[in-house]
Amino acid sequence: MLTFLSATLAAAVLAAPDGATVELPSAVGQRELWVEVLDAEGAVVEAPVQFEAVEAERAYAPLDLGQVGDDWRVVLYFDQLLADPLDFHNATLELADHARELTRLGTVEVILAGYGVRTALPPTRDADALAQALAWLRLRESPENEQEALRRELVRSLGLESEAGTGAAPPAVDPEESTAEVHAVLAREAELLRDHRERLLSWAVDQRSGGPRALFLVGSGFDARPGEFYRSLLGELGLSQRAAGLLEPAIVPSVEDLGRVLAAYGWVALPFLPASRGDLLVAGSPEAGQARGGPDLTDVILRDGKEVERRALGLDPRKLVRRRQDEPSEARSLLFDRRAPLELLAESSGGELITGPLQLPDLLSRLSRRRRLAYRLEAGGSAGWRRLEVVATGSERAGEALTVRAPAWAIEITPEVVAAVRVRRFLADEIDEGELATAAAVESREGEAGARLLVQLEAPQNEKLAVRVTVAVADAEDRLQVSHELRALEGLPSQEDVGFESRILELVLADEPEAPVVVLVEELASGRWGAAFAADVASGGALAAAADPGALLLPAPKVVHLMSPRVAFAMGETTLETVVSETRVARVDFLLEGERQAAVSAPPYQATLDLGPLPQPRRVDVVAYDDDGVELGRDYLVLNEGSGIFGVRIVDPQPNEVTSSRGPIVGPVDVEAEVEPRRGEGVDRVEFFWTETLVATRFAPSCRLAQGVHPRGGLPGRRRQLGRCRLRQQPGAQ
Repeated sequence: MLTFLSATLAAAVLAAPDGATVELPSAVGQRELWVEVLDAEGAVVEAPVQFEAVEAERAYAPLDLGQVGDDWRVVLYFDQLLADPLDFHNATLELADHARELTRLGTVEVILAGYGVRTALPPTRDADALAQALAWLRLRESPENEQEALRRELVRSLGLESEAGTGAAPPAVDPEESTAEVHAVLAREAELLRDHRERLLSWAVDQRSGGPRALFLVGSGFDARPGEFYRSLLGELGLSQRAAGLLEPAIVPSVEDLGRVLAAYGWVALPFLPASRGDLLVAGSPEAGQARGGPDLTDVILRDGKEVERRALGLDPRKLVRRRQDEPSEARSLLFDRRAPLELLAESSGGELITGPLQLPDLLSRLSRRRRLAYRLEAGGSAGWRRLEVVATGSERAGEALTVRAPAWAIEITPEVVAAVRVRRFLADEIDEGELATAAAVESREGEAGARLLVQLEAPQNEKLAVRVTVAVADAEDRLQVSHELRALEGLPSQEDVGFESRILELVLADEPEAPVVVLVEELASGRWGAAFAADVASGGALAAAADPGALLLPAPKVVHLMSPRVAFAMGETTLETVVSETRVARVDFLLEGERQAAVSAPPYQATLDLGPLPQPRRVDVVAYDDDGVELGRDYLVLNEGSGIFGVRIVDPQPNEVTSSRGPIVGPVDVEAEVEPRRGEGVDRVEFFWTETLVATRFAPSCRLAQGVHPRGGLPGRRRQLGRCRLRQQPGAQ
C-alpha cells in the first residue's frame, strides 16, 4: 500500500533548476460568485446592496446581476462509506419530501459515492422522477460508516467496550501487539479517508459545466484527524508514552484542500446531516411489533403519524427492527467531532451545514434568492491560491450589520493538490492518461548522482507555454513522494522524425529511482493535462540528447483511444468514451463486432451502444477519420473478457504492417504490449528485448514504449522480428 505525502512534507523529487523563472498565466477574466446576504436575524436581505470583493489584497466592486432563481445545478451526493444506514435512509426520506422544491431550483441529479462514483439519477427537473429515485436508493443501497466500523472492531479487539472514564481497570494486553494493532487500523482509516476525499475532489473537478452549483453532501460526518481517537485508546490501555509517539497521519488531500478546491471550482457545499425522524418504526414496543407480522417484526412504518405500508416507502422496516434489536447501543462515542470537517467545507465554499428538521426547507427557500455577482480581474495577480472575502459596504438598511456567505478561496490554475491526486490515481490505474499526449523516460547519469528525466508532450510548436511537471515515485518505505516544478517551453522547429508537434523537457531527479516514476504535465493556461509512466532506459541509450527531439524515442500519442467503460460488466445501453489527440479528426465511427453502430462528428467523441441483455464478450472498435474520410487511427476493446489466463503480447505494430502500403518500417518504431494478469495477481514490470538484448523496462499498465527496433537505413522490404516482450511475474505484487 502506498501512503501519500504532500509536497510540503516529502523530500524533493526534482532537483531545482538554477535561476529558473516561469511566467505564470495572468489572472485576467471575469469572476462570478453566488452569494447570500443575511441580516442579524438570519433573514435574506433582498433590498439593493453594494458589495466589495477583496481578492489577493485587491479590492473589486462587483456588479450585482440579480437573483440566481431557478438556474441552479443541484447535486445530491450520497456518501456510502461514511454514512450510517439510518442517516442514509432518513436523508432519502427528507429529500424526497422536498423533491418539488429541489426541482424548482434547477436540474437535480443523484450521485452515489462508495468505492467508486456513479450516477443514480441524471439531471432532471421532474420531481416525481427524483422522488422515485430516492425511494429506489432506500430499497437497494446499503451504506456503512466504515470509519466507525474500523474503530468499533478495534475497541472490541482491545477489550475496551466499556465507556471511557468509568474507573474500570484497563485490560491486560501485550504492549507491542496492541500498539502494532492500533497503528495498523489507523493506517487503514487514513487510507479510507484519503480515498473518500480523492473521489469527491476528482469528481468535483471533472464537472465541466459552469453556473451556480449546489452540492448537498449527504452522510454522517467523520473525524478529520483520526490520530486523537487512537491515542485515547492507547492511553486507556496504560500506554501513555506510546500514545504520545503516535503521529497524526498526513492525509492528502486534507479537508482544507478539499474545501478550497470546491470553492475554486464554483461549488457551494451544503453538508446534510439528516435529523432523527419518527418515520421508521425501528425501536417500537413489543406490542407495536405484534400489530402485524409477528412478535419482533412490523409491516408498517409511521410517517407523519400515519401508518404507511413498506411498499410505499421502498424498504422493508423489519430489517431495521432486527438490526436495532440485535445490536446493543454504543457504550462509547466512536467519533469525536463529526461536524467540524463539514462546517469547514461549508465555510470555505460559501455554504452551510444542514442539521435541524426545519433547516432544509428554509435553505431551499433561500437558495433561489442568492445574488449573482461578477467582476473583472486585473492582470498581474498571483496565479496561486487567493484568499477571497466579500462584504456588504452599503444598503438601504443603514447601520445594520449584514452577513455575506461567499466562497473564501479562488485560484487561476489547477491546484497542486489536484495534480497530486491525479498522479496517485494514475499510478493506481484508477484513471486514464488525460487528454495531453505525454511520454517520459528515465536515464541514469554516468559518474553523477541522480538521473535524467526527459518528458515529451504534444503542444503547438511556435508558442511559449507555461507548464507544471508533477513527478511521483515511491521511496524505500513505500511512501509516495510527490514534487512539482514549473517550466517554460520555448518554440521548437518541427521534427519530421517525431511525426507530431513534439516539445521536450529535461529535468534531473535528485536520486536514481528504484520504483516506477509517474510524470504528469499540465498546460497552466488551458488546464489540459496528461500522465505517463517513465520508461527506464540504460545510460547512453535512446536518450542521446534533449536538444534533438528526433533522438528521444518515446511513443507518439494514439490518434484515438477507446476508454474502458465505467462498469465492471458492460451490458444494455452503455456509453463508450474516447480520447482524441489529433486536431484533424473530424469523425469517429463506433463498431460493434465489426458492424458500424454510430458515427460521431463533433467532440466529445462518445456514443451509447446496446451491448445486449447479458454481459458477454463483445468487441468494440473505434476508427477516426479526417474531413476527407481518410483513416487517421483506430483502437479497440474486448468488453467482458475473462481474466483467468495470463498473457502478454505485442499489439502494435502488427506483423502485417511491416510491408504495408506505407513502406517498410525503419528507424524508430513505437511498440505497445498488452498484458493480462490473472485475477488476484499483479504485474511488476515489462522488459522489452531486441535480439536478446534488454533495451528498456516499462513500469506501466499500458506497457507502451517507443523503441528503435530497426536500425536507421534498414534494407527496404526486409522482414525482421519486431522484438519480444518478456514479463517477470510476481503474484500479488501491485
